Amino acid sequence: MRRQYDFEMAAKVFATCNEINRLSKPLQSRFTRLFLPSYTEEQFLDVSDKVLLKLSPSLAIYIGACVWKSEGDMRDVISIRKLVRKSDGPEQIELIMQTMSRYGMEKRNDDNSPRL
Repeated sequence: MRRQYDFEMAAKVFATCNEINRLSKPLQSRFTRLFLPSYTEEQFLDVSDKVLLKLSPSLAIYIGACVWKSEGDMRDVISIRKLVRKSDGPEQIELIMQTMSRYGMEKRNDDNSPRL
C-alpha cells in the first residue's frame, strides 16, 4: 500500500562567512546580507563569560580581557579554554597565550581578523 502526502515545508537557513566574495554569485543571491558590528569591549567580556561557563567568572573575564587587548576574537577565547584547567590561574593563562602567540596563532587565511 503506497501513500503519497502533499505538504509544503518552510525552512529558514542562516549562514555566516568571512569573505562574501568567495561565495558564488548564485549562492549569494539566495541570502539576505546582514553586516553585524563588532563587539564592544563590554559585550566581548559578557560573551566570554558565557562561553567559559566551567571557569570561574573572574578567570573568564581575565581571559576575555587579555584576548580583547590583543585584538583577538571569540575563537581565540574558545581555543584558550580548551587548554586551561580549572586549577590554572592568570600566570598559566598568560603562558598559554604567549605560547599560542609564538607558535600557532597566525592570521587565519579565511578572514582578515587580527590575531593574538
